[in-house]
Amino acid sequence: MQATPTISVVIPTYNRAHCIAHAIDSVLRQALPPHEVIVVDDGSTDDTATVLARYDRRVRVLRQENGGVSVARNNGIAAASGQWIAFLDSDDEWAPQKLAAHAEAIGAGGTMVVHAVNGLVFGAGRDVPVSLFSARRRTAALEGDLTLDRPLLWVLDTCFTLQGIAVRADVLRAAGPMDAALRMFEDLDLLARLALCGRWGLSARPLFSMYRRGPAGQSLSEQCAATPGHAARSLIYLYERLLRLDGLAAEEIIAVRRLLSAQRADLAAVERRNGALGGSIRSFVQSVRDFPSGATVARACVGLAGGDAAMRTLRRLRHGKRPAGISR
Repeated sequence: MQATPTISVVIPTYNRAHCIAHAIDSVLRQALPPHEVIVVDDGSTDDTATVLARYDRRVRVLRQENGGVSVARNNGIAAASGQWIAFLDSDDEWAPQKLAAHAEAIGAGGTMVVHAVNGLVFGAGRDVPVSLFSARRRTAALEGDLTLDRPLLWVLDTCFTLQGIAVRADVLRAAGPMDAALRMFEDLDLLARLALCGRWGLSARPLFSMYRRGPAGQSLSEQCAATPGHAARSLIYLYERLLRLDGLAAEEIIAVRRLLSAQRADLAAVERRNGALGGSIRSFVQSVRDFPSGATVARACVGLAGGDAAMRTLRRLRHGKRPAGISR
């Protein structure tokens, strides 16, 4: 029988004095106690330090100048001593069985390098929480447990988040640090790289909750709405880098190129709306080059000739209905 794995918990935070205690307490209430709890304070200017001081030796606090969530997580990863690492955002919470569920799956999973669980999204104008896995077609019908030998297509198509996973520490470090240049989709970037590192286990059980708690955080959907050009450029950067990695299967290359083409079209629409017609034309042309097909040619023609209303219709048809308010 395998020994129970040690799991370090990394919590980055910035100006979350009003809610970080909820996150930490949910970790300290785990049925399987964590190996350690590391909170990385990213230069908070509120009373976060006072709240953290109440936990004494139960929580290890690292402080840094404000550098962003990726830098904070990287410092937490470097300091962690557990065999596995799990993440929690400072405005979210875990169910009491989360670490135990990870450990059970890890013990039974042999060569598993990541174990992911489902979560619930609260807020964003909804009266009831929404299951994270219900957001995408691949996981919408998932019941029970599933093992994936090659999970990249699932990661690109679903709503996995860092606070829903436990990852083997040596694999995490080998996959490379989180990209501090990305201020959006930095978690998707890391998850995509981890998807190329080995087998994942998935559980449909919702074992963490994502909240909107105060002005320090902004949901991903709100960030995308506020800065659509930046969102598109971030995803273009991410997909282009994925395509430069060795070992992608043919179907994975096709999927990434299709996603890249779609984001290039979104960027073209933003540029057109901002009056940068030359940039819009170049982006639409590159969109077709990224994934040449009748659909991408039609999308480019509609975008250039039909205006914003036509592009909004195309985006709705492509993206479908997605739950908003996922906090990062």
